[in-house]
Amino acid sequence: MMKKHISVFGLYARASLVPLLILLTLSAGVQTAMFASELNYIRGESAKGIEKLIGDTPIPLAAGITLLLFALILCVQGTSFSSKTEYTMSRLSISETSAFLWQAGYNTFAFFIFWAAEAVLMYSLCLWYVSLSASATDQSIFLALYRSEFLHGLLPLCDVSRIVRNAVFCIFLGTTAAYVPFSSQNGRISIVLVPALAYALGSFRIGDISLSSDIFHILICLFFTAVVIVKVFTSFEFLTGEEEKEDSWNG
Repeated sequence: MMKKHISVFGLYARASLVPLLILLTLSAGVQTAMFASELNYIRGESAKGIEKLIGDTPIPLAAGITLLLFALILCVQGTSFSSKTEYTMSRLSISETSAFLWQAGYNTFAFFIFWAAEAVLMYSLCLWYVSLSASATDQSIFLALYRSEFLHGLLPLCDVSRIVRNAVFCIFLGTTAAYVPFSSQNGRISIVLVPALAYALGSFRIGDISLSSDIFHILICLFFTAVVIVKVFTSFEFLTGEEEKEDSWNG
């Protein structure tokens, strides 16, 4: 029983993991080029701090666009299976709700990869800055991570509430991204991912680095994640005890 469920996770991974990794690689190259274009401001009287250097580039914008494309790939690959993959899904006899939960789990895992990739990239750029600057030290990096809401959002260090907030964001986006193909397969159009992405992106531009702010974001995301999950299950009248719809992949 468990083996066929894990197989579903594998199908989602094979459908989108390579395009996602290619996107992250291209984005890292673009963001690195943006950072390199500002390296002449590291030395001299007009030297910029790390947070100012990154803030003056379109790097945060590029990261945001990458997130949008990342989510788009997950949605498209979730609805555009090959005939061979569709056949495999039908043979596995997985219910739509189970498939939704596995896709939500895979999407969450994918968004964790995005977060990790951006965090590693930003830290690498900070190390590059320190290696080129005559006045900067490792302490400069830690100061920059607290001064910049964008950097602190990606690299919260020991800020536990911010780490939990980011993890909940991954679950929130993963679940809403899974709901889009779920709705499409049932003849409906859902734009729930659009406000979810707007909310997530907006939170990284808010300078309120506080426990209360993080708790607020966590509660909001958990609430709407629960709403989406309940909506999926009630779509098949689970609350009235009717039998769950099976084998939806055959139409």
